[in-house]
Amino acid sequence: MKLADLAQGLGEEQPKPSVGRLGQLATILAVAGATVIAVAIANGGPWPTEPTNAKGVAQVQAEKPETSKARAEERARYSEPIRELMDYAVLLRGEGSRRGVFVPSLAGQDAAWQLGYSRMFATAYEELRLVSPMNVQTLLARLDRIIAEEQGIDYLMKRKLLVAPIAYLRALQNGDVAFSVSDDPPNAEAALAQLVAANPSANVGTDDAIFVGLYSHLQGFAAARAKEAGGVTVHEIIGELRRAIIEATIAGTKRG
Repeated sequence: MKLADLAQGLGEEQPKPSVGRLGQLATILAVAGATVIAVAIANGGPWPTEPTNAKGVAQVQAEKPETSKARAEERARYSEPIRELMDYAVLLRGEGSRRGVFVPSLAGQDAAWQLGYSRMFATAYEELRLVSPMNVQTLLARLDRIIAEEQGIDYLMKRKLLVAPIAYLRALQNGDVAFSVSDDPPNAEAALAQLVAANPSANVGTDDAIFVGLYSHLQGFAAARAKEAGGVTVHEIIGELRRAIIEATIAGTKRG
């Protein structure tokens, strides 16, 4: 997935229906025009309190990387949480004046606190902790994928597209809502109601067709993961939802 694919396909138009790898998810993009709601979904701010388990744990490199003109121009295109992820990738690659480290034993909340970064970074760090096998190549590959997907989400947000699914993604990342994995999980309408209760300013309807399709996909994904691995984490759900939003959007634009 490349952001250029998303930008070229979307232009200034709504996504169009198609059938892709996510099956009916792409087809429901036909009703995207009905879901364009003028509401800004705020990214989470820095963690407000000192973490409880940071003492004695190896520190994440807190020095910001040097910023070239080209890199500065690229960073300026995105919101601050996206820039944090981009900066962290620079640190891990040692492309600035200092090299950063990834500490698998460090919780995402604590890593974000040390760097003064947002909740999005904290959840992305938790996704990185799930990487297996854990080595430099797989770690950077997963981080690059997260960054590319979040850049795509940022692009959609600025054009107020797929508002309800993205609002739910951000609410999961912020810890404002919970995703239930059970034999009788709440339906999509109940999940949207939970979102609105947690964020009353989110002007989303409880009958959003795109969200219903994506939520159904998440339930299937969670059930499969639980059967395969004995459980599923919220960070796996976050990663799958972000991927599904981007993949369904690209599938819709390529076949439109």
